[in-house]
Amino acid sequence: MDKTTEKIKWVKLASSCVGNEYGHVPGNQYYDVEIKIEQLGEKFRVKMKHVWGSAQGYDEEHGRHEVVALGDSLDEVVAAAAETRGHALDMPSEYRIPALTQAQSIAYDAIMGVEKS
Repeated sequence: MDKTTEKIKWVKLASSCVGNEYGHVPGNQYYDVEIKIEQLGEKFRVKMKHVWGSAQGYDEEHGRHEVVALGDSLDEVVAAAAETRGHALDMPSEYRIPALTQAQSIAYDAIMGVEKS
């Protein structure tokens, strides 16, 4: 590759994180779902990660799964992440759906050029 050639990069449109209430308080179990939505030209990508464990004064991670959905539209990749990818990981919908819808809304605002209020 020519050193003068710039690498094309995915542009972050949105991110969101949803977890159980008081999950990171010592003595409790935590469960977090993180969503990142990116765009490269006309393509979209959703990265979805969920992490769980227990809070012992520090977070003791018991497990982590990550999946990626790719597609030609924002709605397509969000739907794939919500259904196919989320079910494959047995990710509970009470975390997956709120995190995805929050990130999708933020991504639409970014695409449309809407300013945060």
